[in-house]
Amino acid sequence: MVGLYGGYSPKIVQGPLNVLDQRLLHHPTTKSLQKCGGALHARSLFLQGLLLMAPRNRPARFVPWAKALERFDARVASLGTDPLALCLGFALSTPIVARLVVGVETPSQLNGIVDALKRAPCVAELSDLACDDPDLLEPRRWTA
Repeated sequence: MVGLYGGYSPKIVQGPLNVLDQRLLHHPTTKSLQKCGGALHARSLFLQGLLLMAPRNRPARFVPWAKALERFDARVASLGTDPLALCLGFALSTPIVARLVVGVETPSQLNGIVDALKRAPCVAELSDLACDDPDLLEPRRWTA
């Protein structure tokens, strides 16, 4: 199939997507991927676990983004859900997302994700939570 990249049209792309990092949803390549019948396999749903931490347990290095994280916490509370379910619900409610890629360290974490999928709210529109600061969205930039 002739397409996007020198005659090739990828059908599956894996990339970061979470309630704060919505950059791929607005990227022209993602829109082209969708037009070609492609799909996104979303990863980084929990932003390296940051979105799953209780506010009091977040490391001090995230203070510069306290307002963004407080908006997320407030949305979790207003929807009467939990951070895990909201993160999963957002990704599942996003039309181009075909699969979720998650990392776990224990069987109990995997069980928790499976259980949260059952209560994940349909929340495709969370653009008010989006952040564009790469110092927050790209964990490789985080300093200890």
